[in-house]
Amino acid sequence: MRPSRHHSSSLRTARFTLGLMLLAASLLTLGGVRLARRERIERLPADRVRLQEFTDAFQGELERLASLYQEHLSTLAVAANPNAVDQTKSQCARVAGVRAMHVFRTTGAAELAVSLPGLHRSPPPVSIEGANASPSFAKPLVVPASLFSGQSPKHGWLKSLDPHWKVYWQRVSRERFVVLLIESERLRQTVDTHLKSWLNQAFAPIRESGELVRLRSNSGVLAGISTPPQSPMALTTPLRNLLGSWELSAWDRTQSHIEYSPAGLTTAFCAGTLLALLGLLLFRQQRRALRLAEERVSFVNRVSHELGAPLTNSLLNLSLADDFLNLDPDRARSRLLLVSEEMQRLARIVSNVLTFSKTERGTLSLAENPCVPDAVVSEVLAQFEPALRRRGMQIEWLPGSATTVVLCVDALVQITGNLLSNAEKYAHSGKWLQIQTEWKNAMFSLRISDRGPGISERDQARIFEPFERVGSHVHEGASGTGLGLAIARDLAGRMGGSLKLLPSDSGASFELRIPAHSAILSLPPHSL
Repeated sequence: MRPSRHHSSSLRTARFTLGLMLLAASLLTLGGVRLARRERIERLPADRVRLQEFTDAFQGELERLASLYQEHLSTLAVAANPNAVDQTKSQCARVAGVRAMHVFRTTGAAELAVSLPGLHRSPPPVSIEGANASPSFAKPLVVPASLFSGQSPKHGWLKSLDPHWKVYWQRVSRERFVVLLIESERLRQTVDTHLKSWLNQAFAPIRESGELVRLRSNSGVLAGISTPPQSPMALTTPLRNLLGSWELSAWDRTQSHIEYSPAGLTTAFCAGTLLALLGLLLFRQQRRALRLAEERVSFVNRVSHELGAPLTNSLLNLSLADDFLNLDPDRARSRLLLVSEEMQRLARIVSNVLTFSKTERGTLSLAENPCVPDAVVSEVLAQFEPALRRRGMQIEWLPGSATTVVLCVDALVQITGNLLSNAEKYAHSGKWLQIQTEWKNAMFSLRISDRGPGISERDQARIFEPFERVGSHVHEGASGTGLGLAIARDLAGRMGGSLKLLPSDSGASFELRIPAHSAILSLPPHSL
């Protein structure tokens, strides 16, 4: 049967609900994992030993450069020749940062003043302390007169009030005194250029170790990280000499560790799993409820058809019996027998529907009475025999329970009728049917076997479910409500017995086993 529009809509709603619950379970799990997540920051101190080794090496290189530079300045001062201006300019240009040279006599008289263009500004004029400075818009650099005396050192550096210039002086002889003006920016650029080349190898160990270190001068970063981290500085070391000033800074590294709370993870996964399982359970229940509702609708349709068929056949046979009543009484009698069969079939359908209804409402009750099981089974078989004969089935009846016992006669009649009806509908192609009874050790057994198409292993677990009708091309189109075997097993269980499908090489074999005590033993003592 094709699903109804309402059924399809309900199934889509159930699937949508399941999807929402699974999504909620996923979000709940992810949220719990996020809450259980903890980030622990571990500080890794900078390697002080490595930094100290680099600092010592850098300081040593600065001292070497300062000593070498001072040697060049001294050489330049000694080579000063007041009579060769162009040569003196050329010599000044070869020493980094030198932008002016002034040569004085020890008496204070000026012999030579050489000036080279600077980066941003011209060098200031130089005058001797106590001497009249020449007119100039620039403030002159005053050289102390004490430097000209024989008691003073032969060379040194003057403290300049202008940070853009450095002043070096040297008394090269008793008669001559030389002053050199050095542009600080030009000297710093030259030194930084050399240091960058030197740092390629000297800074490599720190760079390879991943230390957060930065070496910078006034002009910018020479080596190390360009952007300092947000964490506080671990140490800073100023490095200065006459060539300039530098600063070595270091920060402790940090290492992030992600940890999860076991209790938080357990709670998150358990809550998410429970929500997902709840969604699956609700979906299965909704789908099962929809399937049952669909099966009930189908059941009502089948019951309507099953009830209509015997009534229609009965009316037709009654009409024919009426036609043959005077002309051919035998044919009229056969038609009336068919009407009787249809009425019995109708009674079985009604009985099954009523039993199923009482079972659903929980009002079904069984009453035990003395009976002879063989007689009960034989009576039910007699009702089916004409229909079985017409289908060409050979009936083999093996009675074995002629003792009067106590059991529910109505239940036994209904079970036997449902098993024979099942064989009539689905096993008539085998042309053989065996009914065998036995009473032994207070246990009654009924076995009904056929040689029909049988039941596959895949379908054996479903045949006792309500509304189940195993599909097969052999018996396709067979009528039925799908309740016969389900009711038969339920009645057997209510009587304390069982109904099973036995293994069989061909066809199907059903065995009913129910407790049945002898009616004589069951009587009260005073009735003996």
